[in-house]
Amino acid sequence: MESWVEIGKTGKTHGLKGELKLAVDEFFLEDLLSAKALFVDIRGRKTPYFIEAVRGGAAIIIKLEEVNTLEEATLLANKAVFLRESDVAELPDPEDEGLEYGFLAGFALYSPTGEKLGAIESIEAYPHQEIAVVRTKDEREVLIPLTEQFIVEIREKEKTVVMDLPEGLMEM
Repeated sequence: MESWVEIGKTGKTHGLKGELKLAVDEFFLEDLLSAKALFVDIRGRKTPYFIEAVRGGAAIIIKLEEVNTLEEATLLANKAVFLRESDVAELPDPEDEGLEYGFLAGFALYSPTGEKLGAIESIEAYPHQEIAVVRTKDEREVLIPLTEQFIVEIREKEKTVVMDLPEGLMEM
């Protein structure tokens, strides 16, 4: 049985020659560009369409084989779009999905003076912001809001983040 990965959704038609606007999760853009076919959810069934052309910058326009008129494209508008799991290079980590700062899990946390404050164990989504779950040097768990006003620098190569935290926040 085939496994599917939803990568986005078709939008409105574009022009009169069967093209469609396509909203694709950025994580899967390279997979789409290298795919020969995509699958459109039509009444609960994944219907294959060979990709004739993909173009665009901010807005992706796709042309599918055998979809040559506005009327044919209209039937495919506003539908979920899938790739076979075997056509996807990497699946996103479900725990990081939708998190702006999810990649910080595993990073070391430092103060602006260079003092190591702890290790970021995970990132959790809370209403209106993301929270870093930090394990301190003395093994306490502290929740730190990830806001631009606290983040001084993120060093991805060194897997460190420097934060200027309000006094007393690490003692909570």
